[in-house]
Amino acid sequence: MIYMKVNVSILVDNFDNSCEVQEFFSVFKNKLKKKEVSFEVINLNDCDIKTNLNNLVNGETIVYIDMAYIPDLNIVDEVVECLSVSGRSVVTWSRLINGSKVKGWGVLGRLLARLLRVTCRVFAPQIKDCKDTFPPIFIADIKTLNFCVGNFRMWPLIYTVISREEVHIQERRGIFKIHGGKMLRRDLSKLFHVFGLARDTGEFNRMLKFAAVGVSGIFVNESILFALTEIFEVFYLASAAISVEMSILSNFMLNELWTFRDRRSKGFLRVLRRALKYNFVSFGALTINLVVLYFLVEFFGIHYLLANLIGIFVAFLWNFVLSTLWAWGGESQA
Repeated sequence: MIYMKVNVSILVDNFDNSCEVQEFFSVFKNKLKKKEVSFEVINLNDCDIKTNLNNLVNGETIVYIDMAYIPDLNIVDEVVECLSVSGRSVVTWSRLINGSKVKGWGVLGRLLARLLRVTCRVFAPQIKDCKDTFPPIFIADIKTLNFCVGNFRMWPLIYTVISREEVHIQERRGIFKIHGGKMLRRDLSKLFHVFGLARDTGEFNRMLKFAAVGVSGIFVNESILFALTEIFEVFYLASAAISVEMSILSNFMLNELWTFRDRRSKGFLRVLRRALKYNFVSFGALTINLVVLYFLVEFFGIHYLLANLIGIFVAFLWNFVLSTLWAWGGESQA
């Protein structure tokens, strides 16, 4: 038996037998046949989560399609044209760039998509320039990129990009229609997946370091407050203000030398700029803590100790995200 070489492997997620899905794939397959492109279709719904796709994928190029967002038929021509993508480029059809439309997409869905984008920028910084980190369609030349297909069973674009350095993402406009239910559950599962991804990218360890630095700041704050008030007899409000600023500076230096060591660039002015940014972020976190504490106690009747813990958690998220994306965002070691 003679086996024809497969050029394209089409990985389909959330596939069903609805008329809209069948129509899209009928048009897509006909276009591929006219271009004399050999292809195979792999239904990811039939694959176990532990399935190694390397044993199933035979093509040199992959096309991933999430049929939870049925693409407009006009996209088919673009997809076929882009199958010749080469080098270290990945082509995606985005839901979030200007000109894209998603019919039936609610406000909550849009908010979750943008939350996912921010979360990915924090925990998978390799894809920070991508607006839609979970695009319904993307194309990649796996032979050139040389990555392990088996690693990205759930959310392939992320693994495509983080598996190799210097991958350029070309985002195109797309028109889609929401198909099927349980969209909220799917988006939430993506969010938790990104948190899990943080272990692979090393950003989870960074968050633990950031938390440890925050705990050390509490001891610095309390120690200086006690010393100034009890030993040097400074008015407690003045000593509190000094102790807060000293703990912020202590946290900044530890984060600068330890947590974000790989991102810092040298030079006094650059260090000063990061210190000022971190001060702003820290005072914002303090404000958020107090606001959350007040609203939970006064409007929801939650005990102040529990409300304070919730406030600390929310403030920590603010502090870590802004520190990652802004204070030390885009910095590189010189």
